[in-house]
Amino acid sequence: MKKWIAGLLALCLTALCLMSSALAAEKNEIVYVNLRSGGELDAVYIVNRFEASSAESIVDYGSYYKVANLSDITPLEQNSDSMRLTLPEGTLFYQGDPVSASLPWSIRVNYLLDGVPIRAEELSGQSGALEMQITIGKGSEGLTDFYEHYALNMTVTLDSERCSGIVAEGATIANSGTDRLLTYVVLPSPDVCYTITADVTDFAMADISINGVPLGMDVDIDTSEIDDKVNELQDGVSQLSSGSSQLASGASSLKGGAKELQGGTVMLAEDTESLVSGAAQFSAGLDEARAGSAQIAAASTQIVTAVNELDGKTQDAPQMSIGEMRALCNALLDAVSQQERALTDLRGKIGTLVSLAESLEGKAQEICSLIPESGFPESDISLLRTLLNRGSGNSDVSSVLSSEIAALRRILNKAGEINGCLDELRKCAEENHKLAVSLSEPLKKLDGQIGAAFTELGSVKAALQSALTLLDAMEESGASSGDGVLSSLCAMIHEMDAGIQALDGGICELQTSFALLSAGISSVDAGVDSLASGADTLLDGASSLSSGANSLKGGVDELSEGTSDMDAQVQEGVDDAISSITGGDFEPVSYADPRNRVESVQFVIRIPGVSEAEEPEIVVEEETEKSLGEKFLDLFR
Repeated sequence: MKKWIAGLLALCLTALCLMSSALAAEKNEIVYVNLRSGGELDAVYIVNRFEASSAESIVDYGSYYKVANLSDITPLEQNSDSMRLTLPEGTLFYQGDPVSASLPWSIRVNYLLDGVPIRAEELSGQSGALEMQITIGKGSEGLTDFYEHYALNMTVTLDSERCSGIVAEGATIANSGTDRLLTYVVLPSPDVCYTITADVTDFAMADISINGVPLGMDVDIDTSEIDDKVNELQDGVSQLSSGSSQLASGASSLKGGAKELQGGTVMLAEDTESLVSGAAQFSAGLDEARAGSAQIAAASTQIVTAVNELDGKTQDAPQMSIGEMRALCNALLDAVSQQERALTDLRGKIGTLVSLAESLEGKAQEICSLIPESGFPESDISLLRTLLNRGSGNSDVSSVLSSEIAALRRILNKAGEINGCLDELRKCAEENHKLAVSLSEPLKKLDGQIGAAFTELGSVKAALQSALTLLDAMEESGASSGDGVLSSLCAMIHEMDAGIQALDGGICELQTSFALLSAGISSVDAGVDSLASGADTLLDGASSLSSGANSLKGGVDELSEGTSDMDAQVQEGVDDAISSITGGDFEPVSYADPRNRVESVQFVIRIPGVSEAEEPEIVVEEETEKSLGEKFLDLFR
């Protein structure tokens, strides 16, 4: 039992020693990759480099089908998926060819000569317009860490004596003797395609080399200019927020005022309709009164003629008995009574019209007071226009606030239209008030004229009744024209006729006056219709403006909230961008096997170029030494 415990302790100590040794030794991997001319994977081998401060034994993981010690001739102890290495103090290199291999990047190379695809092997010695396309993208999913954190440095070498008019966008071009070195730096997570064009003669090209390493950069970006722009943007958003709040408040107040104005114009329109309707009824009654007045005047003329005949003042006049005269006077008295009722009805109607006109005058005054002096103060509009012009003139601010600036421009245009609409409404309301005021006096004058006609009618009625009394007395007593009774009758009848003619003239004058007044009432009606239409338009515009202003305010408030810490967001974005470029705090992983701990992994990738064309071999025949006889014969040839 004690032996078993002692053995277990020894095993644990050995394991701890091995772990501490593994931690002490530094390992670096260089992955050499040979691609075919089109970019297909050809061969991969890994050179593993170890640096130990003292001799030690370690286990290095990796599945290799062939290994070679590059430091000395000591054999290597290989297992199926690992190597047991005895490290000397210092450095040890060994090469391993992995059983299976893949790349973090997908690399493709295509060539075109005079626009026609051609393989690299066929380009040797060719001439024409060459186009080379190098595409780099994501490779094996199992090697994503390298793809996301490694940068590639690619160099394409072109002989300037064979290539002219070289165009290589994205490349840094340098000279090395007669060679032009095209260098590309491909950042982590690439998805790029580079195109190189040139005019070539007897074309040949060296191999393309690509090195993959973690990108190490000491980047310190001065963001002061960005900060200034951000501060300017934040200031613009703050001003826009304040302005949009004022605009929304003003639009809301205007909407309430426009709604109240619309309600007032509806009531004004109703009173105006009542006035127009009453005026129409009054006009109809006045026409009836005028017709009755004409009939009374005609009957009065007949009575005057008959009385003159009795008095002997009329020659060749139709004879009329006292009984006929009495019947005519009774008929006339009935007509005068009807006319009296008609005038009483007219007087009631004119009283209603006077009340309506006075009410209309008051409501027209109220409508004038409901219309605000200005929908939006010019100072607010001027401030917002200044902000709008400033935002539109600043490309940085305009790009961020484009939709808000467009909305503000529409709202300010609408505000200008509404202010113009208010001016027109104000003029229309003031004109309507003047017209309403101008109605009251003529209506009261009409009422006075009707009162005068009413008085005349009373006098006529009294004269008729007196005349009837005399006619009755004359008929009973058989009085003649010489009687004093006849003289009194003639005086009464003439007085009655004068009153009737005056009444007829007064009613004609009443018609003329009302015709003029009716034109004024029609003008008021048209003006109120125009005012009501303008109030409807104002309410629609104010509602639209209020909705747009509230929407703008909501958007600007949201934008203001989003930009309140934009300076911190920009700095964070810059830091993230730098981190994405430099690879951040990337801890390298082993390409050979994830179980290994490595200090670094480097990729060295080679793509074959285009070899020089082989010159045809010239066969030189060796001259043989001629004999003395042949030389002698040559003298005769």
